[in-house]
Amino acid sequence: EGVFVEQNQKGSLYKKIFEYIQYKPKTEETTFVLPETEEEQWIAYNKTKAKASVLDCLSDVTNGIKSLSEVIELAKEKCASGKWTKEDIEILKIRLEMLEMRADELEPIILAYEHGNMDRGRISVSSSLIENKTTIERLYHLPKNKDIQTREFELKGKIPVKMMLNYIDGMVDKQLLTLALLQPLMLFEYEKEGLIGETLTDKLVNNFIPHLQPLKITTYQDVTKSINAGDCVLFIEGSKEALGIDVKGYKSRGIGKAEIEKTTRGSQAAFGEALRPNTALIHAMLQSTNLVTELFPLGKVNAKNCAVMYVDGIVNETAKKELIRRIKGVKRDDVFDAGSFSQMISDNKLQFPENLSTERPDRVVAALMQGRIAFMVDGDPFAYIAPVNLWDFFHNPEDYEMRLPAAMFMRILRYTGLLLAFFLPSIYIALVLFHYEAIPTEILLAISGYRQFVPFTSVLELLMMIFSFELIREATLRVPGQLGGSIGIVGAIILGQAAISAKLVSPLLVVVVAITGLASYVIPEYRFGFAMRITQYAMLFSAAMMGLVGVSIVFLLILLEMVGLKSLGVPFLAPIIPKTSTVTDILRVPNSYENDLWRPDELNTERVQRKSTASESWREEKPTQKEEE
Repeated sequence: EGVFVEQNQKGSLYKKIFEYIQYKPKTEETTFVLPETEEEQWIAYNKTKAKASVLDCLSDVTNGIKSLSEVIELAKEKCASGKWTKEDIEILKIRLEMLEMRADELEPIILAYEHGNMDRGRISVSSSLIENKTTIERLYHLPKNKDIQTREFELKGKIPVKMMLNYIDGMVDKQLLTLALLQPLMLFEYEKEGLIGETLTDKLVNNFIPHLQPLKITTYQDVTKSINAGDCVLFIEGSKEALGIDVKGYKSRGIGKAEIEKTTRGSQAAFGEALRPNTALIHAMLQSTNLVTELFPLGKVNAKNCAVMYVDGIVNETAKKELIRRIKGVKRDDVFDAGSFSQMISDNKLQFPENLSTERPDRVVAALMQGRIAFMVDGDPFAYIAPVNLWDFFHNPEDYEMRLPAAMFMRILRYTGLLLAFFLPSIYIALVLFHYEAIPTEILLAISGYRQFVPFTSVLELLMMIFSFELIREATLRVPGQLGGSIGIVGAIILGQAAISAKLVSPLLVVVVAITGLASYVIPEYRFGFAMRITQYAMLFSAAMMGLVGVSIVFLLILLEMVGLKSLGVPFLAPIIPKTSTVTDILRVPNSYENDLWRPDELNTERVQRKSTASESWREEKPTQKEEE
């Protein structure tokens, strides 16, 4: 019986294997499969769009025929009765003019639909309200899309004029919409006006919409841009112009306190995510008629605005035109933030940033007055400054709030932190592995005593500690609230002490890693500091292979990269390489009169002199004397 069971099991196993490898004709697939090729997707899209286009076009033609038949019936009725009044003639005249405008634009609409043309830049606003409603529904996928709100109403009069209002729910101030638009239109005495089309639009803008600046719109590219930006768009029956009205009311983070570039003195304001409040903050600090703000659209699908700010008469015109050329040359569907956008318009995308990022408006104002250019992207709380050089990444607005000796000391401290973060780990490895004769005897004996119990090599030991420090740094940033700082401090102390107690690392190495990590925090610009932290790994591996010779080779390669780097045409190492004619405030030395008198020579600004030689004329005057009684 056992043999029989075993043979049955083998037979069933052979049967399953045979069924698996046996050829079977392909059956009809019941699962959903997306079209794989672009051609198939384009064919499927055009088929769906063509059906909707034909229906929309036929609907508009039908409505036009219906309106024409109503006019004909009214004319027949008046002719049969023989009772014609001046008012009846005016009504028929207005209706015929509206039908004539609809007939003029009917032919290009049909041609556009036949060719599947949905280019928003070429599609004009129609005088037919039904046609405009159909186009809005197709562009915004109504009624599936619940964000777009449509409100239709009409002005009462001899001939009621239909209107349509479109906006995104949640992005407009409904109270402002009611008071600034709907209420004035409801009070409009249309019975006393014989207006249609653009004449009616002009009358509404000039007399009945108490708004700062209604924008006349003629293409659907501008219609979608206004709606997506939080405005409402008003369509009027019989008019080929729509009105874009600014009634934004969405919530955004206002002016806050600087969290990354903290200072103890000076302004504490920081940018928010909304673009126009950020530009207004700069205008409030730099109250000049020469301050210019230009707006450029970014992204074809996710459209955002980029603001370019400069002081006319000071900025270098060639650098400004080059930056604008690069901004206009970015052709993408979306631009998420200013950080990725700044890389798109940079010459070098690999290592060192070519523009300075800041969240402080006072720093932007100082840069603008030097002749630099600032640009911001809507939705990003950082401004970016160009052109810049290496030394600008180590400046802080607080330097100008302090006396010269204190400011000079702080800048020397930052440069020292850069050198420690860049060279200290690699020099430690080079000395321990290759040049131990350069180490004092007492320190060398101490290192040897600590290392005899450590099971790892010096390079692996250092990499473990640097990687652990990076983990603590990242965890500190990601933990919410005030726990981040506590976790960072406690984690570093516990981890370092535990590693020494377990004899995984030597105490001197923990000191080296701690000094390196603290020195990297001294660099004010986060992106530049991160670039230096990445570069130290190349220095570390070269030191492990060739000692101080490897360190020198990597340093020369990095120096060569910086020499060839330019920020909008300005050399990255200026004013040292190449040397310029004016003295800049690299260290803000006590003899800084020349620094305050001239703008940086490498910027080639239109106005080189920053102030006159007699800007502090009170020093040449006699002190105030006590008045005689």
